Amino acid sequence: MTCSALASRGPAFCFIFASFDRATMNQKSSPLSYTQSVSRALILDSSSANPLADTQMQMQRWFGYRGAYIELCRVFASSDQLSLFGDYHDVDEAVRNSITECMMSNAPKPTVLQGLNFAATGKIAGVGTLPISPGARPFITVINDSAQQDPNVEIVAGLFDRPSSDVIVANVLRGRILDVPLELTDAAELLDRLTYSDYRPGNEGRHADIWRGIEARANALAILADAPFYRPPERSGRGDHPRHACPYAIAAYLRLWSASLTRPITGLFVTGQPGNRWSYANLSRKYAERPRFWIGMRYGDGATVSKGPLAQLPFKIRATTKRVSTGELKTTWGASDPNAGPTQYRGDVYFDYYHRGAEVPTNSPTGWCPSGSDGQILFYINQLPDDDYPTVAVGLCFPAGGPEQFSATRAGAAIS
Repeated sequence: MTCSALASRGPAFCFIFASFDRATMNQKSSPLSYTQSVSRALILDSSSANPLADTQMQMQRWFGYRGAYIELCRVFASSDQLSLFGDYHDVDEAVRNSITECMMSNAPKPTVLQGLNFAATGKIAGVGTLPISPGARPFITVINDSAQQDPNVEIVAGLFDRPSSDVIVANVLRGRILDVPLELTDAAELLDRLTYSDYRPGNEGRHADIWRGIEARANALAILADAPFYRPPERSGRGDHPRHACPYAIAAYLRLWSASLTRPITGLFVTGQPGNRWSYANLSRKYAERPRFWIGMRYGDGATVSKGPLAQLPFKIRATTKRVSTGELKTTWGASDPNAGPTQYRGDVYFDYYHRGAEVPTNSPTGWCPSGSDGQILFYINQLPDDDYPTVAVGLCFPAGGPEQFSATRAGAAIS
């Protein structure tokens, strides 16, 4: 079979061929005497749409390559299959490192890892995948009660004591944005300061353990100066069930991204490019292209905020009127126009682009902004006509190129 025919068999196809001389060793001398020629070949065709790491890794074991004839062995496989084997090895190294850290320190038990395009095993039914990244455009839907003052209002007011500018697009005042963006760890500190009366996750449970496990692997490469990654409001106990769009988990992710810029952490992939392994990334380039986060405040069509610290700022803020039910926002990002021209407003996810005078990127099916670009944290000051006080909602936009981990999880155990 030719190599071109091999490649046509599909991404999960692997052909292994061994050609070697069976050696006999004279126990009294060091050179090998090759006396018998043996050749054998095997075709392993496992073209499943979702390759299984444990099964494919076991397929290699028939080969028995070792010792003095290792250089005579040959493996032929498609580039996709070879990439999968590299991924399997990378996550295997990560799990081994986690086991070592668990034995030598107080690190949590290892997490079973997999990839976006392969599963860890097919021997257990109902295994799902839990990514560590918050996604391209997470929106925090929990919001405080408008019947009382929202402590997050004071945080936003304090931010906008700093120099800021109007964002005007198509002759419409869209909002306000800080003139200087935040670095990754500063953006993490900001998110950790947000508080919610009905959402207080804790530092115990599987979600917290996953973060401690990643932190232990990062710390094994170089001592972390900004630990822990995950800093939920309840520092003892499980607290509320964690959400996927959780401000404290997003803050942990930003700290992981910052730490990963100087560490080739195994078991991590790259957002927007899930076939790329972080341990093989050019870290100098990653550091140079690290995102900063622009802090914006989006205005709405509601009444002008007239009480509280936001009313004391030297510019007027018109509230948004997003619908809220039982402490949850029912609308998130504002309306968008994917066909908007260069002088028109495409949508809130590109709010910072208009301030920076940058070209708004073409719509991506994944939602990620281009790798190497900045991110944003966009606040909405929400107040319906019957609300006593304004409340704060927040959405974030991430560029591709950040770290990603895929944990295997039981059915029904995923973060909501």
